[in-house]
Amino acid sequence: MRELKFRFWDKQLRSMNYRKPLTYDFSVEDIIPMQFTGLKDKNDKDIFEGDIVTGHTEYEMSNDDRDFEDEPIVVSYDERSASFYPFMLNSRWRCDVVNIEIKGNIYENPELIK
Repeated sequence: MRELKFRFWDKQLRSMNYRKPLTYDFSVEDIIPMQFTGLKDKNDKDIFEGDIVTGHTEYEMSNDDRDFEDEPIVVSYDERSASFYPFMLNSRWRCDVVNIEIKGNIYENPELIK
């Protein structure tokens, strides 16, 4: 079972918070929660929603492979598949995450997204 953890972007302080916030630390309007995907990048860093990553995903069927070495992708939750893009499993194929590296996140490094 994967660990459930979150990080929070603090809109007022404009900083990322990796600790569990106390109820008096913030108001709901002041934070943006991002969930841990359960995956780690090639440097053993936790991958969260909102991270900007490069790498490659390989599927059992090669025509479904995704290569994003040169163009970073934002990790996001996809409700239809109940999984995190770009690591989604389609209903028939297994997905292997290969050589994924976190380059930044959408709040601290928006310039990484073209």
